[in-house]
Amino acid sequence: MNRLRRLRSSFSCKYETTKHTEYSDDEDAVVRSSRRGRSSSSNQATPSPTMDREYKRLGKEAFDVCWQLLNTDDWYKEKEKENGDIVFSRKDPKFGKIFKGQGIMDISAEALRADVFDKVEEAVSWNDTQEECKILRVIDHQTRVTYDKATEAMGGAVASRDFVNVRHIQKKGKYHISAGKTTTHPAAPPRKDTIRGENKPGCYAMMMLDNEPNKCLFIWIVNVDLKGWIPQYLIDQAMAGKILDFLNSLRKHIEDMRQV
Repeated sequence: MNRLRRLRSSFSCKYETTKHTEYSDDEDAVVRSSRRGRSSSSNQATPSPTMDREYKRLGKEAFDVCWQLLNTDDWYKEKEKENGDIVFSRKDPKFGKIFKGQGIMDISAEALRADVFDKVEEAVSWNDTQEECKILRVIDHQTRVTYDKATEAMGGAVASRDFVNVRHIQKKGKYHISAGKTTTHPAAPPRKDTIRGENKPGCYAMMMLDNEPNKCLFIWIVNVDLKGWIPQYLIDQAMAGKILDFLNSLRKHIEDMRQV
């Protein structure tokens, strides 16, 4: 924990802004400040071996939490679509409200893992919930640091957020898992025109299905603090909608892959 505090204090600062008096989002003051310029990371220090070890520790820590969540049955059904896509939620005493979306995909777990995990920066071409994605650092075959910017939600009522995450990739049991949580990196300081959100432990997971080698169960566990002054009901609506939108984007992407 002390090492994480030192990591954060070295490279990050937090800020929140508001657009509306009732709740914050697409923030006029932030946009005005962005016109004065954006911080450059060109003269920032490269992460040290000590920081790389910390990234690996944080990634594995997120993986361990997500493994427990994947094997927890205590979920409440929020929404279900006719195609079988479902959004669940649960209240965790440590992390607060956590969402889980899942749907059956017509592709093997291994093939989907290779596409989603190994082609991270290409996701913006098919993922309607993602505006930007960049790999900031590859530490080893299991650990990487990424920058992600999400699209706005609910017609702009919830503005775009960006995130810096450390991710740990591992196969365990029937699952291929990419788990992650918020971190900091010198190449991605907070932007003046975007609210920096905080991802608590969450993951993408592909579960192999018995007797159906060409299908898998895709799971997305979302555990996020969007920051800003947003009512909980808007957060709940935004997250459930984002998850279903993502599952729809992923399913269309899989169909496109099969046609190539």
